[in-house]
Amino acid sequence: MITEVTPKLFRYDLDEPPSNWSTSFYNNEGNYNDPILGHKNKAGLFFFIDSIVTANELGKIASRRENKDKYFLTTLDEFVSPVKLIDFSNNDNIYFMLCNLVDNGIDVLTDKFKTYNKFQKENDFGEFKSIFSLAETAASEREINKWRGLLDQLKIGTSSSEDVGLFGQRLTDFDNGLIFKSLVKSLHPDIDGYRWKENQSGFTYCLFESRTLPNKKSETVLL
Repeated sequence: MITEVTPKLFRYDLDEPPSNWSTSFYNNEGNYNDPILGHKNKAGLFFFIDSIVTANELGKIASRRENKDKYFLTTLDEFVSPVKLIDFSNNDNIYFMLCNLVDNGIDVLTDKFKTYNKFQKENDFGEFKSIFSLAETAASEREINKWRGLLDQLKIGTSSSEDVGLFGQRLTDFDNGLIFKSLVKSLHPDIDGYRWKENQSGFTYCLFESRTLPNKKSETVLL
């Protein structure tokens, strides 16, 4: 599903954001940097959430984890025009997220995409292509029990096929972000990014370009 929205967006940062949007401004939390792979947001994408409550909660958690006594809360001005997004907000399973992508001609089940999970064996997304195809067939033939069993196997870089929050990250982790953005833009030049259900409250937004972003204001929040 593709949607056009003008959301109210927020984000936290542990370092003070620059006045103007910049792809060179990175989140420097320890779990975002890998000595071999580099930074998790290698593609320089822009991430937000549409819940100020969740943005503040995440800021507090990250600050305490990194032994900081403050964080910066950024609020975006109103969008002048809608952003066009791949909308995963109603997808509560990785299978449905993949169906959403396939409906838009976007194939991520290839050996170009990696799971990047240091706690499990690293896989290519392409290793799950046959399972997804079998699940599509089972769905079309209304073999519900078989379909559900196949869905349980689509744990692409996660511990559960229902962990759509983590899979939404996996789509653009490290080199995946470079490949995903290029793939989407080659097929749909007018798409600005995607949104998905990452947290209990609010949707997370991944926007590809700073040119789509309105002005912002950042404030310091002391713990």
